Amino acid sequence: MLTEPLFNKQKFVGGLIAYFVFFGLFASVDWIMTWNEDRRNADQLQVLEAMPASDWIEYEKIEPVSAAYGFDENIAMRSYLTRKQSANINWNDVLFCDKFNNGRYTNIQNYQSSRFLQVDEPTKVISTWTFGDATLQRPHDPVVTCYILSEQNICPAQVVDGDQISCKAQSIRSEPFQLTNP
Repeated sequence: MLTEPLFNKQKFVGGLIAYFVFFGLFASVDWIMTWNEDRRNADQLQVLEAMPASDWIEYEKIEPVSAAYGFDENIAMRSYLTRKQSANINWNDVLFCDKFNNGRYTNIQNYQSSRFLQVDEPTKVISTWTFGDATLQRPHDPVVTCYILSEQNICPAQVVDGDQISCKAQSIRSEPFQLTNP
């Protein structure tokens, strides 16, 4: 004869509680670890978002290769910069000239380009490049002072937990130079 019933409600409820406590603790630890990793990623993304564009590409200066150019010549420029981290860069270079020699500079021409820069370690670079490729409109005066405003839109290559870091803008103005009519 059995002294104990076949189904012991007390043992069953106790076992069920132990089961939920054990696996609930395991699930909580897993949730906490996942939350901590998500938090770290969010913190990393926040730090990268707050960094200025110069933490990827830092321009020291832009200068003309020559002091003067004719309107039928290519305008050669030289950039001094440090490449610090990989990024996609979109350049919008704008030629401003004082067409009437009255101290008012006007936008003469824009030139846009883009490129991915792979950076394995920070590198100082001196880069010579040519502004645009179109014929410039001749000014009224035989000699005018000009400069180039180089605007960069830097899109960092880093991705944090599937999130792309926002693009960052910066600009630098070249040293002045002369454009002359032949």
